[in-house]
Amino acid sequence: MTKTDPEVAPDQEAATSERAVGPHALLAIAFGLAMVANFALTLLMGRMLDSSNFGTLGLLVAIFLFCSMPASAISVMAVTRTAAWASAGDTAKIAAFKSRFTRRTSMVGGILVIAAALSAPVLSDVFKVGSPAPIVLIAAAIAFWLILTVNRGVLQGMRLFNPLAASFVTEAVTRVGFAVIFVWVWRSATAAAAGILVSAAVSWLATVPTIRSRVGPLPKPAPEVPIPRFGEAGTVIAALAVIAWMQNADVFAIKASVPAWEAGQYVATATLGKAFFFFSLAAVTAMLPDASEARGRAGRLRIAGRASGLVMLMAIPAIAVAFVVPEWIVTTVYGPDRAEMATWLGPIVISSVFLSLTYLGANYLAAMGRSLYMPILALTGSAELLALLTVGERSIGHVVAVVIAANVIATSAMAIDAMAESRVELKAQGLGGFGESGA
Repeated sequence: MTKTDPEVAPDQEAATSERAVGPHALLAIAFGLAMVANFALTLLMGRMLDSSNFGTLGLLVAIFLFCSMPASAISVMAVTRTAAWASAGDTAKIAAFKSRFTRRTSMVGGILVIAAALSAPVLSDVFKVGSPAPIVLIAAAIAFWLILTVNRGVLQGMRLFNPLAASFVTEAVTRVGFAVIFVWVWRSATAAAAGILVSAAVSWLATVPTIRSRVGPLPKPAPEVPIPRFGEAGTVIAALAVIAWMQNADVFAIKASVPAWEAGQYVATATLGKAFFFFSLAAVTAMLPDASEARGRAGRLRIAGRASGLVMLMAIPAIAVAFVVPEWIVTTVYGPDRAEMATWLGPIVISSVFLSLTYLGANYLAAMGRSLYMPILALTGSAELLALLTVGERSIGHVVAVVIAANVIATSAMAIDAMAESRVELKAQGLGGFGESGA
């Protein structure tokens, strides 16, 4: 460390440490461990809770995912702002940004909790939950997760991949620990929701000392910094909201339309099938540093192509196993009393493969400024909602068929937009070879 550059030197030292560890492997391992822990928790809950409570837990997880997936754009906004100031060593602006953006995000979380408290009595009746309490608790967990996402964006923008990876692991470990303890004592979905809430709060608090030690206290007076409006990432947020709906539409529909016990049976099988979505994204997370540093549209297209190829490579054995031995898988994981819906495992895995490709496409195409896919995606999500609402007898087969069709259409829209972008890039390279540098 030198006296001539006191602010940049710590970041350079941190960056050297991150390179020594290897951010690609580090993030992939951490995110993978987090996915394994969360998946293991769901399986444990499947054995600890009865079918009705497990169905309710599946609904709570669906609510969490429905809100958190589009809200992940908060992290992208934090990364974009923080990275520029970190490269210049301007920690004062990072501190001011984090403080103001956290306050704004906290307001959003507070509004969400109030809305949940007001609507919980109605929602608990519609989805056969039995009590408004777990819905309010999961909303509070989402509120803490939102401000945790701000901190993670700051860590990524400062290229502090070690603490970022530790954040994922901390969240997974505390979620498993608190949820298992609470459910072991109280044996209800409400107890599981309370464990998720405590975990989110602890995980957020765990990131605070690291950021404070890197950027220092908020200076007085605080420098003026631009705070992103959520409308700035409107396309990304809208796309992720539709994808989040498509990822959880089956659980919402089935929980509202079939008996609680039967819904719990379906959630058990759906949890196993949808695991592909999360594990494939965990593998793709290894490409996050490359995606952050990709130069121009050509670089991003290459990363997107590699990520999609990896997903399809993982899909082949997953689909094969799900169709060949579905009952054995469900019985091994949950026991013989949860194998009622095992035959739906293969179709759910296929649906998850298409959803993974759609999710990747939305993120990479948005980064390249493409939005041709958005109207088709919005129409698909709306049509899926109508198809699930307007059919009088919503059997499980009907729900699964609608979900698969919607995911196939959405993935096709992404592919069409990606091919259009590829043609634009090839034309640019042919005209002047500017594809690598990109505007």
